[in-house]
Amino acid sequence: NGKQVTPLTTFDCVASEDNSGGANIVFTNQVTNPVMRVCLQRLGFDGSLRWPLEGIQLDTAVNYASKYSFQIVQDDKGVITIGWLVHYNGVVTMDLFIQSADSSGIIRWQNGGIRVSGSLKASNEDYCLICTKNNRVIVVYPTDRNEYGAQCFDSTGSIVWREGSVRVSQGPFLDNAGLNGVTD
Repeated sequence: NGKQVTPLTTFDCVASEDNSGGANIVFTNQVTNPVMRVCLQRLGFDGSLRWPLEGIQLDTAVNYASKYSFQIVQDDKGVITIGWLVHYNGVVTMDLFIQSADSSGIIRWQNGGIRVSGSLKASNEDYCLICTKNNRVIVVYPTDRNEYGAQCFDSTGSIVWREGSVRVSQGPFLDNAGLNGVTD
């Protein structure tokens, strides 16, 4: 029958392997309608939950907002970075957020996460998280200029590159086939 790893009110669950043979699981927990929370759970290599069943909350709860399109990366020290989109009811564009937690479940960045962009359109919600060898996270995402931009964050959540985004492609988008990145 398996093991319950998230609450019964879970939506949009995504998992990735962690550095110790277990798994990192990010999910939306809808405790009450319309409040949705982005939560993180860690499963040990032995199948045990490392944190309470509800996980640790990564965002600040916002009413009337859908939270989805999760991505997870982990550095060689076990630090987890999670990305997600927030679509507020009645608003055309979406916000892209990232948050970081260590392997003990301690939130590392500002309360609610870092808002990377607020201009993602529903027609192109591709974004990509890349964890670098120097414990930084690069986020590549579509900008309001109809092109892809990138931003780099250090282990404290501070912007490494200039404010805004670094252009990594020139618009217009040719397709919406997906975005992928690797470190060198």
